[in-house]
Amino acid sequence: MRQREQQQSDPSGLSKGNRKLVIEAVTFQLLDYALGREAAQQEMRAAEQAESGPGISSTMQQYITTIVRQLELPNSCIVASIIYIERAVHSERFSISLQNWQPCLLAAFVVAAKLAFDEPVWNEDFVKALRISNVQVSQISRWEADFLQLISYNSNVDLSQYATLCFQLQQWHEALHGRNVHFFTYLMGQPTVSEGKSDK
Repeated sequence: MRQREQQQSDPSGLSKGNRKLVIEAVTFQLLDYALGREAAQQEMRAAEQAESGPGISSTMQQYITTIVRQLELPNSCIVASIIYIERAVHSERFSISLQNWQPCLLAAFVVAAKLAFDEPVWNEDFVKALRISNVQVSQISRWEADFLQLISYNSNVDLSQYATLCFQLQQWHEALHGRNVHFFTYLMGQPTVSEGKSDK
């Protein structure tokens, strides 16, 4: 996946606008795990309509955006991270909540980043990138180790799993916004959003 992304003219593999759409869909999935589908939809729509101050949806989106931007992570890391979290929540020993989503998500990104790059990625890089003054590198290492146990050290992501999640992200985003978006195309390049009204 990373090799395909590197072949694109856009170094990030995603335009800023399209990356935002992917992060919205990923946030919806995290909220679905933590709150349930109906509550997740309400939270996403409330954030979109700015019905209140910054809520959990906005916090999650900003957190993900900061990680991928500061560490220049490829698109495949976003997808792999959610696949890992999916494996964790299917474990009887774990459930994601509004209290533990942050260390869980960070650990998933740490694992994904270490597998995505040929050069070493250090946990210290995440501390620096996120400017986390109250979390030590040793704590992130413990989160990573605990998370790997939850997913039974299965960090492999094959093409079918990647494609399946891309289609799911597409469906979730379309359900929220009522317009067509083609996330699956970023298996080969950049996702594209239909201009104007949805295709009939």
